[in-house]
Amino acid sequence: MFRAARRFRTSLGERTAGLRRRTDPEVRLERAILGAQDEHRLLQEQAAELHDERQEVETRLKAVTDEQRDLASKTAEARRRAAEAEAAGNPIKVSEHTAAAASFAGRLAAVERELAELTATVDKVAQASDEATATAVQRAWVLQEQLAEGHRLLEEPLDRPDPRA
Repeated sequence: MFRAARRFRTSLGERTAGLRRRTDPEVRLERAILGAQDEHRLLQEQAAELHDERQEVETRLKAVTDEQRDLASKTAEARRRAAEAEAAGNPIKVSEHTAAAASFAGRLAAVERELAELTATVDKVAQASDEATATAVQRAWVLQEQLAEGHRLLEEPLDRPDPRA
């Protein structure tokens, strides 16, 4: 019977100690600080991901812009050669160069559509990246203030009696 009472008291003591740990202001404060740090870390990761996406889209935009210039140049060159062949009276070369110019012009139209879509995407991703970066920076300031306040509160002596006394 004494063993059962001792086990009950031990069990009750462990439960109340656990309850004290969960309700202790220091523990709650430490958990809040850790939560704020986790939130800030997630915001930084999101901002970094958006920044990486922005760079990828801008790189793709540059490649498509270069491709557009190249196709425009090839189209103009094929048209110039078709005009030269026509002036020289060579209908076979006129036909070949005209077909090449039409092919380049078709690819150019598709590239220009892609370029327009990428430009819109770059604008959206850039705005999202800028907003995420600004939010992360703002949250960093708030987190620094919270950490400073939290550390100040943790260093203050508590005005409550020690429960073990």
